Amino acid sequence: MDLKSSQNRWAMLLEILPQRNEVLKFFQVYKSSNYLFTPILVDIDQFELELCSYLSAHAAGEFQGQSPISDRWVSGRSLGFISLVLAVLAAGAHFSDVENPERSSICQDLGATLQNNGQSDAAWAMLGTTVRLAQILGFHTERSMSHLPERLKSRARKCCLKVIDAAEPEAQDISHSINALGSMDNAYKRAQPHLQARGNCKTFHQHLEHLALKMHISLCVSYICRPAIRGSNISIRASDHDLLRQRAKESLIQASKAFLDFQALSTVPLRSWPIVHTVLSSTLLLCIWEETRNDSECRDLQRRVTEVFAAAEPKTKDNTSSASTSESWQWLSERHARALITLRNAFYKGLDPMYTSPISYLDSIMNVPLFDFSENSEFLWPASDLSVVGSMPSSPELTSQIPTNNCSPRRRRRIVIAMTGATGAIMGIKVLIALRRLNIETHLIISKWAEATIKYETEYHPSNLRALADHVYNVNDMAAPVSSGSFRTDGMIVVPCSMKTLASINAGLCNDLISRTADVMLKERRKLVLVTRETPLSDIHLRNMLSVSQSGAIIFPPVPALYIKPASVEELIDQSVGRMLDLFDLDTEDFERWNGWKKV
Repeated sequence: MDLKSSQNRWAMLLEILPQRNEVLKFFQVYKSSNYLFTPILVDIDQFELELCSYLSAHAAGEFQGQSPISDRWVSGRSLGFISLVLAVLAAGAHFSDVENPERSSICQDLGATLQNNGQSDAAWAMLGTTVRLAQILGFHTERSMSHLPERLKSRARKCCLKVIDAAEPEAQDISHSINALGSMDNAYKRAQPHLQARGNCKTFHQHLEHLALKMHISLCVSYICRPAIRGSNISIRASDHDLLRQRAKESLIQASKAFLDFQALSTVPLRSWPIVHTVLSSTLLLCIWEETRNDSECRDLQRRVTEVFAAAEPKTKDNTSSASTSESWQWLSERHARALITLRNAFYKGLDPMYTSPISYLDSIMNVPLFDFSENSEFLWPASDLSVVGSMPSSPELTSQIPTNNCSPRRRRRIVIAMTGATGAIMGIKVLIALRRLNIETHLIISKWAEATIKYETEYHPSNLRALADHVYNVNDMAAPVSSGSFRTDGMIVVPCSMKTLASINAGLCNDLISRTADVMLKERRKLVLVTRETPLSDIHLRNMLSVSQSGAIIFPPVPALYIKPASVEELIDQSVGRMLDLFDLDTEDFERWNGWKKV
């Protein structure tokens, strides 16, 4: 909006003003249902008074023509108020009984907003863009910490340091978990009575507040108790271990129960990303954790949660559910759709006691696209967990579903994947995902700079990749199994391969685990593929490539195959990944092969 001209501001204001019927309908929804969970307003009572003035002005005809211009409504304060009105109405429309896609259209027409619902990726992208615009305008400097009183500065620093500490591995120590539980319990005891016990709730809003907080507290407790759920090898006293497992079980059950009670009172739970995420992750953990998967109460919760989501599926014109799973759950993100499919199939087909780490399994579902979304999919086994099937009673039906890839009956094929700091981290990620789908045992090495590149170039985090691999090694661990020729593998791929790593391999320096493992591949005459990423190439680069090629390595520069007429960069990457794995006699079936000239 051009703020320099009153005429332009007035004309544009008339185009975006909400109508009276929109205000009356959607503000009441916002106030009664989701004001507590979409805190756009600081003072809702004051906002209501100003909204009455707006409706009176609308009824008096102040907004009916280009002239005369109302100075009252083109002021900066009034424009800010209109922005708030649009945001409030968009939030009200989102939680109204209007069906999709009309609901989404109304939200965007009213407030040009992308709601933080199940399909939240675009909303987060919009939020990031908004933050960057605010930074460009300098809003982040006007109210920085330097203007805060010393007492608040100290608190702000502590909050920031807590976030940093929580990201460190040692933060997962058992003593840290016990202390965190105590701190959370103490904070919860200071909450208002209606937040602590539902029996103390005296209004409809208090019931909603209690259930929402109960869900989020339960999620936090289950996260704190992850070491006990994960079954890690950290030394732990029996009493502490029992405490964490008991609290974890209680929190997961409470999260599912609170969701069921919450959705009975409001539309908020099924249209809020954090609440959907909480209930799906909690209920899925209940069905795969050995502590709870055979518990009758947990099974009943699993059934009821699944039924709630099934009832929320969009209906077709003949009032039946959509034909396919992918169409039915378009209002969910891909991660949540995967979790819901797994939850549904686990309930109807049962689950074998095979998961040594429920947390890793849950992370793999929530973070990477490993599964087929077709409606007729069998229970969605994570490919890396298929290795344990050998210890289970044999089943012709089950073993017929496991891809073999011509591997020896004595063991799965093993491939070492190394990622260096060169650009092109997404290729290494795609290779890892493809190998997992093909049931190949993967041994992953990530360099320090590869971790930085992964975070900079992709939406993945190094922890996502570690959850994908069967075995992960520190780049400085020179005693890892893959550093010895006596440890049998079927080859190694360095993707992407930096020129520094290439030079180290050529010189036989063995100065880290990547170059040492590559040296093992060469001396044992095993397959070594180097996906080199550099352009243009100097004579030093070319000499190094020639030398390692003469030693037995395969140089694979990821040259784009333009003959496939790619519609996206992803298609080019899939083609390169497929060609890389061809060298190991593995077929991803994810790319187009050359079959001669095609007549048009």
